Amino acid sequence: MRAAPLACLAAATAAVLAAAPPARAGDAAAGRALGAHLPAVEAVAARVDVTDPEGAQALYDAARDMEEALRRAAPVSAACRPRHAAGLAYARARVRQAEAMDRPVPRSAAPAARAARAAHARLAGAGGRCAGAGRGAPQAGTLAPGGGEATFGAVAAAGLPASARRARVLVDGAPVAAVPVRAGRARARLRVAPGHHDLRLEARDARGRVVVRLRADGVVMLPPSAGRAAGRVVTDAAAARRLHALATGAPGVVALWGQHLGSGRAAGAGADARFPAASTVKLGLLVAAARAGIERRGLGHDARQIARWSSNLATNRMLARLGGSRAGGAALAQATLARMGASRSTFPGGYIAGTALGTPPAVSARVTTARDLARVLSVLHGAAVGDPAARRATGLGPRAARTLIGMLAAAEQTGDNRSLVRAGLPAGTVVAEKKGWLRAAHHGAALVYAADGPRVVVVLTWAPGGAPLARARGLGAGTLEVTLGLR
Repeated sequence: MRAAPLACLAAATAAVLAAAPPARAGDAAAGRALGAHLPAVEAVAARVDVTDPEGAQALYDAARDMEEALRRAAPVSAACRPRHAAGLAYARARVRQAEAMDRPVPRSAAPAARAARAAHARLAGAGGRCAGAGRGAPQAGTLAPGGGEATFGAVAAAGLPASARRARVLVDGAPVAAVPVRAGRARARLRVAPGHHDLRLEARDARGRVVVRLRADGVVMLPPSAGRAAGRVVTDAAAARRLHALATGAPGVVALWGQHLGSGRAAGAGADARFPAASTVKLGLLVAAARAGIERRGLGHDARQIARWSSNLATNRMLARLGGSRAGGAALAQATLARMGASRSTFPGGYIAGTALGTPPAVSARVTTARDLARVLSVLHGAAVGDPAARRATGLGPRAARTLIGMLAAAEQTGDNRSLVRAGLPAGTVVAEKKGWLRAAHHGAALVYAADGPRVVVVLTWAPGGAPLARARGLGAGTLEVTLGLR
């Protein structure tokens, strides 16, 4: 986009804002967001090289700030909606453009750049109509679990219209429960196969008319056996011998851990050896973000991308937003790891976008152990089921912890981000896993929600000549087999 049309568009937005009658919050906020952020993002996009880590980070940060400003402005009036929607589409396209080089399997940034230009053209043609019509009415009602959240089967709706009398719950389009609505609230407990499902709730009045529809996509249903906190760790000697044999038979250096959370029975091999942590310690940052309020701090997309494919761009933005700087955020993540029992793990600072493409050194100041990662996952699960000690260690309530588990369970199965344990499990088994990799290291730390109770499986591999994914997955399959035998 040339400078002259951009200047005209920004000037037109400002002129309309100045000339319009006073607007209520939604439209006015959207107009301010477009007037301030659109030129800033365009300026960054024009000057940076998105194949360069620093350039990609600058574009990501600017576009994410625009996206969050527009998200906070919603809902807007019908008159403002086309500009608001085009602005969001533009910001999200620029985010995807920056993310292309940072993903486990790098992508071309060209399609996202074209989508950004198309959204910008829609903005230019929409006119400046986000200044006088006010804020649209928000939809009545809230639904828990929310989209992407893990749940043990409980569904609750609140704030339903006063006219609502009955509610129907649908899972993947099929009705599964009908419950009364009392004082604007409805509750149901579902018996649904574990896995990812789309949830809907329809509230109807006395005449059977739908008065509100609520939705939550990608809800992660956990099995009934998942609702137990971790028991006291007890070493299983036979399982430990099997893991030691597995570890010593592998090339390079390997650490393994398996644990049945309900019984506490556990086994490890090399569990206290320090390895380059790669992205596994981002678990501490995610917990710190959840404690601060992921959506309230405008970090929803960042948290999901860290969990889904270990985005370094999102990690760096989150560090700066939580701690005031990357160093401040890193200190917060380090303190969170320590609170959760990961006493031998370190989080020294930010990440370089696209690290997976380079050849980093085998020795790192960012380290972890198999036992530390197992503790973090065990405590996160404990917080999800409401265990008081786990809640104190994480600072999280059950719903915040379940939201993180849901994010981790949605990890993309592409490139080096592919799971180390999923292949050996029955279809539908929920696995919440954090991966990490460098040229010389490949790691996975997973909560496995098996039918007879949740397990923790951790695999850390290091080899100076490289740690291939296939080798790590083989170790993951062997460790999973041993861990599923723990009772």
